[in-house]
Amino acid sequence: MTFQLFQKKLNIFILMLLITSLSFLLFGLNDYSIPTGDSQQYNAYAQNIALGDGYTMDPVGKAFSAYREPAYPFFVACIYFIFGINNFLAIKIAQMILLAVT
Repeated sequence: MTFQLFQKKLNIFILMLLITSLSFLLFGLNDYSIPTGDSQQYNAYAQNIALGDGYTMDPVGKAFSAYREPAYPFFVACIYFIFGINNFLAIKIAQMILLAVT
C-alpha cells in the first residue's frame, strides 16, 4: 500500500515537472538575456560568492552586505560552482525543478 502511495506521489511530481517545463519552454527558458534590476544584483552576489569574494556586491571592498537575503544568491552560487559562472540555462532549469518541487 505504501508503494502505491509513493507511485501516486511520484506521478504527480512528474506531471508537475512536465507542466513547469512546458511553462518555462513557452515563457522564459528560451531567453538567455543578461539580468537587470533585482536579478542583476542577486547575480552579482552569486558571482562574488562563487569566485570566493564573499557575500558582497563589491568584490574590491569585500564588505559584507545585508541588502539582499542570502539564500537565493547562495543557491545560484552553488549552481555556478557546478556549471560555471553566468550559466543562465542551468539557473533556469534549476528554478524549474525547484518550482516543481515546491
